[in-house]
Formats: sequence, structure tokens, C-alpha cells
Amino acid sequence: MINFMRYKFLYFALSLAVILPGVVSLFIWGLKPSVDFAGGSLLEVGVGETFVEQVGETTSQVAEIDIKEIQKTGEGTYLLRLNDISEKKKNEILNLYNIRFGEDSVSEVRFESVGPTMGRELLVKT
Repeated sequence: MINFMRYKFLYFALSLAVILPGVVSLFIWGLKPSVDFAGGSLLEVGVGETFVEQVGETTSQVAEIDIKEIQKTGEGTYLLRLNDISEKKKNEILNLYNIRFGEDSVSEVRFESVGPTMGRELLVKT
């Protein structure tokens, strides 16, 4: 029979080595709430393969647009997490993409916008 309790201090040290850096990093950098909690916009678009490489420079052509994250969601679709933008800015972005990548090569799959007040309220309730 193996006496596992003989190594209890090793197990505690291993657990401490994993947990302690996580707790320290939590206090140093904190948690970054997603768009749902902080407010912002989600724009999902259907595009071709070269989209990710060129989207940052294309979107930066539109004033005051901050792309927080680009995530591939499916075959040829990407989810852009942006700061809070209006419907007009969204259309301006889509027009720029169509100019850059070819006419009708980019299509809007969905667009959602969460205001900062609603986001703050959700953050407090969770």
C-alpha cells in the first residue's frame, strides 16, 4: 500500500505554486470585463480568408474606432469587439471593408451594441 499522506507537503507546495501566481496577477492586473459588462459593440461579418491580416489597418481609417478583439466564429465569419459605435459608424466600416476587399465581399451577420450604463449595471449584479 502506498502512503500518499507522506507527500502532503509536496502536494501543498505544488498547489501553492499554482494558486499564488494566479491570485497575485488578479490583484495586479484585475479582471477585464467583456463587452457585455463594460459596454461596446459586437459586429459579426462574413468575409474571405485574408480578412484578419487587413482588418486592423482598414478599421483604423475610420476615426475613433478601437478594435478590442477579432475572433473567428465560423467558416468565413469573424466577430469584432469594438468600442461603442453608432449604426452610422457601423455602415461606414462595412462600406470601407467592401471597398478594400471587393464589392459585396463583406456581409453583416449581426450587430449588437451594449451601452456603458447597461454594462455597468450587469457588472454590479454579477
